[in-house]
Amino acid sequence: MTRQRLPPEAAGTVLMRTVQGRPVQLFGFPLVFMTVLIDVLCAGLVAPVLPRLLLQLRDSPAQPVLWLGYLGMLFSLSQMFALPLLGALSDRFGRRPLLLLSNLGVAVYFFCLADTETLAQLVLGRILCGITASSFGIAYAFIADCSEGAARTRAFASMGAAYSMGLVAGPALGGWLGNIDVRLPFYLAGWLSLGNLVYGVLVLPESLPPDKRVPVSWRMSNPFGALFELARRPELRFLTLAYLLVASAHWSIAVAFVFYTQQRYGWDSTQVGLMLAVLAGWGGVAQLKCAPFLMARYGPRRTAMLAYAGCCAGFLCLALSRQSAGAYLAIFLLGVGEMANPALQGLLTSAVSARQQGWLQGAVKSAGSLAGLATPALFAMLVAVDPASHDSGAAFVLAAILLLAACLALAASKYAAGSKPA
Repeated sequence: MTRQRLPPEAAGTVLMRTVQGRPVQLFGFPLVFMTVLIDVLCAGLVAPVLPRLLLQLRDSPAQPVLWLGYLGMLFSLSQMFALPLLGALSDRFGRRPLLLLSNLGVAVYFFCLADTETLAQLVLGRILCGITASSFGIAYAFIADCSEGAARTRAFASMGAAYSMGLVAGPALGGWLGNIDVRLPFYLAGWLSLGNLVYGVLVLPESLPPDKRVPVSWRMSNPFGALFELARRPELRFLTLAYLLVASAHWSIAVAFVFYTQQRYGWDSTQVGLMLAVLAGWGGVAQLKCAPFLMARYGPRRTAMLAYAGCCAGFLCLALSRQSAGAYLAIFLLGVGEMANPALQGLLTSAVSARQQGWLQGAVKSAGSLAGLATPALFAMLVAVDPASHDSGAAFVLAAILLLAACLALAASKYAAGSKPA
């Protein structure tokens, strides 16, 4: 019996091209899924112990919470310049070489971090990681190359689930290993990244066919030209603004959560890692199971607005609660916000052609990196208002305001390109 070919209108459920006679989906999607999973797992491993590493350096800073914010700012600055160029290069040379380069750079970063003895070495390593950590944007471009319609939305939800799965295991494992040796999570992250690189060299296919590749536009591959192009296009303007506001709000978790929960609730590294894992796990379930249902019923735009409203409530709950029970409720509401990720990605990728998916992901994530130029330091200063007490909730109040603004930007995006409300 021969298998019938699906009609063109069913293209949203299948992949468009093959490698060596086999669909890219068959062995490309699992590899990209693992790339995202391992990269996030490595980042999650070090999150609970990076503040402690700052305290162990020979030239340890007087206010480690502030330096945690400065390191985030440097990471975002390097990404702001690197991501549009890397995205454009992936449109020219394909996704595979850029993904492999990213894995190599991240592995080198973690090994360097494990042997860091001075603050200067830590700063240089953070810049290197920012330049090479491009796998997320290119992974999303890989998906956009191979799918469309409902299949693309489901694949984006799977990538969001991979992100959350990495955060589930990473912080919990990192907190436990950090209690043994503060540098042990960095060595493990380096070996995992190196293993992922070898895995990619062996089996990762190329998703972008030669006939869809385009020359690099240097005007659009620098951060300023990319931002101008995003702002110029009505269909991308407010979606990018929403992405920027959400990225700004989530820096409050990266910078303030560890110090805040340790001071206000008395949590140790293991408890902090466990709560971050719970947040990531619930966020993954919300993306994989809840988001597709809501998007089918209400559309991606309304789903994203609902998710951001829930996340806004979660930040307010975290800021105002004095007991751990309130923090648990906040974590549930923050996980609701993760449903917006596949919805927003679907809206963005459907707004450009197949030849610009790499540029789009690099440009949008470069715009998101703008959030890291000021907000990490700002959140750190809000937490360290009183140097003896890191329990100010002002950082999370600001995050809630940013999420509310993101909802308004999404509402405005319905009309920016002359579209009807969803």
